Amino acid sequence: MFHGWKILATMLLTQACSAGMFVYGFGVIQVPIAEEFGVSRSAVSLTVSGGMLCGAILAPGMGRAIDRGPIRRVMLVCAALMALGYVSMSLAQSLPLVLVLYALSSAVAIQGLGNLVASKLMGSWFDRYRGRTLGGVALGTSIGGLLLPPMLAEGVTRFGWRATMAVAASTIFVLVCVPILSTIRDHPRDLGLHPDGAQDAPSVGSLGRETLVWSTAALLREPGFLSLAIVLGVMMATTGSLIAHLPPIAMELGLAPTPAAALLSILSVAAIVGKLVFGFAAERVDKRLLLLLASALLAGFVSLLASEPPPAWLAAGAVLPGLALGGILPLWGAILGDYYGNESMAGAMGLMMPVTVAAQIAAMQLVPWVYDQYGSYTPAFRIMLFAFVLVLLAMTRLRRPVAPA
Repeated sequence: MFHGWKILATMLLTQACSAGMFVYGFGVIQVPIAEEFGVSRSAVSLTVSGGMLCGAILAPGMGRAIDRGPIRRVMLVCAALMALGYVSMSLAQSLPLVLVLYALSSAVAIQGLGNLVASKLMGSWFDRYRGRTLGGVALGTSIGGLLLPPMLAEGVTRFGWRATMAVAASTIFVLVCVPILSTIRDHPRDLGLHPDGAQDAPSVGSLGRETLVWSTAALLREPGFLSLAIVLGVMMATTGSLIAHLPPIAMELGLAPTPAAALLSILSVAAIVGKLVFGFAAERVDKRLLLLLASALLAGFVSLLASEPPPAWLAAGAVLPGLALGGILPLWGAILGDYYGNESMAGAMGLMMPVTVAAQIAAMQLVPWVYDQYGSYTPAFRIMLFAFVLVLLAMTRLRRPVAPA
């Protein structure tokens, strides 16, 4: 078996663990923490935004560290810090300390074990199959969402949230360290191999872009870089706010609580399909067209919500943002590798994250604020649709860049 497939399997595991603990696992421990300290759930939920903010601050430096390598060392350090942080959190007796430790530990885990490093490794180990492997490795977040919450919930029920977090963190640390040590290598040449397991080295022409290194200043000066950040920021802000607020939006449109919550399941399944479909398509179709298609799917669903449709339409409509969400991660890594080369991919992605995360946090706070002010979500939908006009404008400036001087 080509060693790149073993790396893909390892990254599926690490992404499942990091996303499962932070993105999906928080909902399991939110209520027990709030009840223990006698505070509101909304106060505890601020930790999610804090974790995202910490991740955005860490991302540029983490991206450069991943580009410099060795990646295995970066991943092991992040896994150790994650485990140490979660165990310390389980022992902390102060609510602010509990929330800060959770946010910092999650930020380190997401950046050092998640999509940032996965995109870098898939871009280095695969050339012809880059799109499908970026789509495939992105399934790790979905796997974590399926497996970790039920296991955490069972642990919380039996042993409480503190013991559950300590055991889960320690178990994950041991679970991920063995495959990281045995499989993770920065590049096929480290094992005397070529991308995709090919018998011959890539052509000289393709190697030129793969070995090109973009400085931070050069990336910030490149017009297409900012354009891509705007496109991805709007798309991720829209999907993030929809995931966070879709059930109450659906109930406002006449759906009962259980069917409203089921829309997230439909969206999640569609996201799995989207990761695979967009991943394969990225190997054959202009990635800008695929980004435009994903944006159109999102805008279509927002337009549907703004029209206040019959409840029955919402189930079919929830497929649209799911497909778009599935396309974002593989397209992000594929287009960065294509435009800026593998040697700068992680640094470029990390440099974009403050923009995308800021947009997500703003959108998640905007939607409930609009409802509180106007008694309706419709003004928020109109703001989202206006943002997609910015996406169209940014797409006109998105093109393969000229190499830095």
